[in-house]
Amino acid sequence: MIDHSVLKWLWICSLVICIASWIHYYTAHTIKVDFSSIEPISLRIAVFAVIAFVWTRFCLVLNKVFQSNKIEFSTSTLRVNLYICIAIQFFTLPLFSNDVFSILAYSQALIQGQDIYRQFNGQLTNFSTYINPIYIDMPCMYGPVSVLEICLPFFFKLKSVLGYLFIAKILFLVNAIVFTEVSLRIIKSIATPYKYLILLYPLWIIQGLGQMHNDLLGLTWLVVAVFFMIRSKWILCAIFLTLAILCKVTFIIFTILPLLYLYNIKGSFLKYALLYGISLLVSFLVIGTLFLYPFSTNVMAIFEPINSMASLRPSSTFSDILTHALLVFNSDFKSNAYYSTAFFKYVGLLVVLVLGVYFLVNKKEEDAWAKLILAIFATMIFMISHRFLPWYLMSFPLFIIFLKKDNSWFFWLVVITWISFFQDLAILLNTDFILGQILMVISTIIVVLAYFIKLKERYRMHG
Repeated sequence: MIDHSVLKWLWICSLVICIASWIHYYTAHTIKVDFSSIEPISLRIAVFAVIAFVWTRFCLVLNKVFQSNKIEFSTSTLRVNLYICIAIQFFTLPLFSNDVFSILAYSQALIQGQDIYRQFNGQLTNFSTYINPIYIDMPCMYGPVSVLEICLPFFFKLKSVLGYLFIAKILFLVNAIVFTEVSLRIIKSIATPYKYLILLYPLWIIQGLGQMHNDLLGLTWLVVAVFFMIRSKWILCAIFLTLAILCKVTFIIFTILPLLYLYNIKGSFLKYALLYGISLLVSFLVIGTLFLYPFSTNVMAIFEPINSMASLRPSSTFSDILTHALLVFNSDFKSNAYYSTAFFKYVGLLVVLVLGVYFLVNKKEEDAWAKLILAIFATMIFMISHRFLPWYLMSFPLFIIFLKKDNSWFFWLVVITWISFFQDLAILLNTDFILGQILMVISTIIVVLAYFIKLKERYRMHG
């Protein structure tokens, strides 16, 4: 019997989070997330407990269904249930993160004439009181395509921040619909046990659409690139991959996916790899220049978000753990963060190099190419990157769907996804940040331990 319970729990989870967001709005009297809480505290704890239960139940069902291999959907069944979740999340307000107000502020600042990649003054925007003070004058962390896309609301003269939010959400809704429809076509084109994960993985709906994280905008272009990749349309693949990178610069890691995919399917590798490589370079230079023109800056500004992100304190990674551990010897947190971040960047690059060499030696093993890129992606998140947040995992299923016969990576993803969500729940709980910080530390430690437990999989390219 086919088990469709994962669909039921997906929309239950979506509904509970949507209701919780409106409870926050009516009790805190604001859509601002940081420094505002559900009141009274008893209600806050109750909301926390319900979301934690539903989220845990969904993750257990997701793992059970995929491990049992009893997962098969008609396109219509999948589409209807997903659109129920999309509709629910469209009406969900910010609950876990203020990030949407940052990208709205950057877009409005661009309309005002600010050079947001060099200097940014959030005080001049309508969102100054909604942005976390850490980011109020930080140069733009988002790619030019995302910023330009979110400019649309500012062609309307509105007085309400909530009005701007929902016009922007229409843009996210369009991206969610495109993502869904293209993903349905990808599912029809591949025959692997994890193909449905691309749509059933909850973060693209809850974090991408519901909380309006920029990753969804890039992920939409990314699935279009993958769609053309599996159809061997390498020029179109390169163009849409470029647009994805111009939404979120860290998506540059996906440039190696077509190369490894090509290497795996054999036949005329050099010819098509060269075609893809040239197409990617040309599209990056041409499209990058066109999209940066409104910003009155040079092409290298595409990489400015990396500099902005690098200035932030470590969060939930190896660097974060080491930075706090070093406080025992050195009370200068910034100094500890600098050295621990630098250390793990070099260690992470060494791990990636070792993984690449091991792949060349064991390239004939089944799924070796897919496991290589999974290992590189995980290493970049937890070692090379000094920050890890739940929505960073949103694009992870695009690697797992190509695995033919391996459930260790899937199980690891479910565990990490479940744990990472408690970072958001810590923000929701927000009892003077004390209990929230404890949850963050516990989540970080478990995430790192889970990474070490599965470390063997990063070096061993076969099951």
